[in-house]
Amino acid sequence: MPHISFKTSSQSHFILTLIMVVICSLNVYSQNSNTKSVVNIVFTSDAHYGITRAKFRGDTNVPGYRVNAAMISQINTLPSLTLPAGKTVGAIDYVIEGGDIANRMEVPIQSAAISWGQFEKDYMHS
Repeated sequence: MPHISFKTSSQSHFILTLIMVVICSLNVYSQNSNTKSVVNIVFTSDAHYGITRAKFRGDTNVPGYRVNAAMISQINTLPSLTLPAGKTVGAIDYVIEGGDIANRMEVPIQSAAISWGQFEKDYMHS
């Protein structure tokens, strides 16, 4: 297995978060037929709205909502991604956030309501 090294902890956190984005293709059979359908699910975690990254993609003091925007942009490219079998991923049916939408440990502390509003705007309305 190749060794991967990161220049900064924020870079490693972002890369690891992207790795945590998982597409699960579930084979679902209709109750009325033998037709097989595919359900595409994206799983993410640790959105951490309300914190600022010291460095991200060559920029400094980057707010969490910009980091999430970068990830959402990548998620939005998935439907056209061609898999090794030659099939495209297709439409994403569900996005599941595994938690830690708000970060309440770093000063200044952003309210959970503001963090939720940013999450809702980015993930539900973009």
